[in-house]
Amino acid sequence: MEKLLDTLAGQPLALVVFAVVLALIFGVRYLGLWQGQNAAPSVKDGQAAVAAVIVDPTALNAAAGEVAGLSVTITEAMAVFRAHTAAVDRQSDKIHDLEGGIEKLRDQLVHVAANMK
Repeated sequence: MEKLLDTLAGQPLALVVFAVVLALIFGVRYLGLWQGQNAAPSVKDGQAAVAAVIVDPTALNAAAGEVAGLSVTITEAMAVFRAHTAAVDRQSDKIHDLEGGIEKLRDQLVHVAANMK
């Protein structure tokens, strides 16, 4: 044990921390698998099937309402997204037009400069 501690003391701190974290990860994983294998099913298959059929309708109605609200929200967001895309397209067209105008101005300046000599 003393030799192990001396060896660890000679290693960089980052390497020791990495090894400890790695050991913890594998330990927790192993214990989780072990616990899962030892766990017994608490409900029989027949009971689970009956419980799945019995559903609270108020919960279903509430969920349906939430889905409808989400659908409306998504539809509104898509409309905003389409409007934003159209605005970006218009801005892109304006920038393209400005590019053509700048090229014409540059050509005129070159022409004027050439005639001044």
